[in-house]
Amino acid sequence: MSSNVIKLVIAAVLFVVAGVLIVSFLGDEESARLPDDAKLKPVVFLCMECGHHFELSYEEAKSALAAAPERKAPVESGGARARSASRRGLPKLITCQKCGQAEAVRAKQCGEGDIYVPLYNPDGTKGECP
Repeated sequence: MSSNVIKLVIAAVLFVVAGVLIVSFLGDEESARLPDDAKLKPVVFLCMECGHHFELSYEEAKSALAAAPERKAPVESGGARARSASRRGLPKLITCQKCGQAEAVRAKQCGEGDIYVPLYNPDGTKGECP
């Protein structure tokens, strides 16, 4: 082999090793951004089909969301909210514990009552408390 080919192979190997090291040190980006106490709080989901809300542990929610298929928003020429949802993508839907439909999205509680709204609606728009 010529010296140029050997140099090219060595450069490629070093590039791959550097990439593996970067990925291993960065780890799970979402998990790394969360403070430790946030990982202890349950994650709330709301079924858009039957209205049932339920909680999963951080690890259960992470696993369920990882298993859920990606959803892409259609590109729309509508207002700013539609364009923002299109760029962000649609929220992942997981299976509801009550009705079994894959229609549950992450949710938040509104005030002290028993009212829950999605963080983001299935169409990608931000959920809002009444």
